[in-house]
Amino acid sequence: NVVNITNHPAIDRLPAWSPDGSRIAFRSNRDGNSEVYVMSDAGSDVVRLTNDPWVDTAPSWTSDGRVLFSSNRSGRYEIYAVNPDGTDLQHLEIAVDGQLTFPAESYSGHRLAFIATNFSDAAAVWVTHPDGSHAVQLTPDELFAAFPDWSPIGNRIAFSNNACGVCEDLSEILVVNQGGNHLRQLTESGDVFNDLVP
Repeated sequence: NVVNITNHPAIDRLPAWSPDGSRIAFRSNRDGNSEVYVMSDAGSDVVRLTNDPWVDTAPSWTSDGRVLFSSNRSGRYEIYAVNPDGTDLQHLEIAVDGQLTFPAESYSGHRLAFIATNFSDAAAVWVTHPDGSHAVQLTPDELFAAFPDWSPIGNRIAFSNNACGVCEDLSEILVVNQGGNHLRQLTESGDVFNDLVP
């Protein structure tokens, strides 16, 4: 019962369910630039949340129903939040160097995970309070970590490692506790396939 709910000639990517399951945020270039949109779970009532000449991407939801996304509108990628009707745009002040992207708030709303990267040979999962304060790096520098996703009870984060164009090894899925301990590799892709985006 596969249904194409965006059915649009543009490129629609990175769908993310709202906490109540009624809406989906996604990235699209349907208006000529990479912007963030929200639609119903049936693909109707499409609302454009961002309108900026720079790149807005990687949408996700907060526990209270706001949409997080990453944008380079400041000259580097940083994390923003906006209401699902496009109002009350907020920049999260996060004291971490690099390009900040793929925000993911825990289901309880107690922590925010994201990636800090140089888009080349370094990327790590970081965690902050929901307002962007108290940033802590979770994954070691020797990993190239990307695409964080919280466990339902918010005590662990799954992520991809080696998710880069210059990494020699294939990508695998790992999991780490929210405190940065008990790092474990979950997949063994061998020498053929990449495992990505848990």
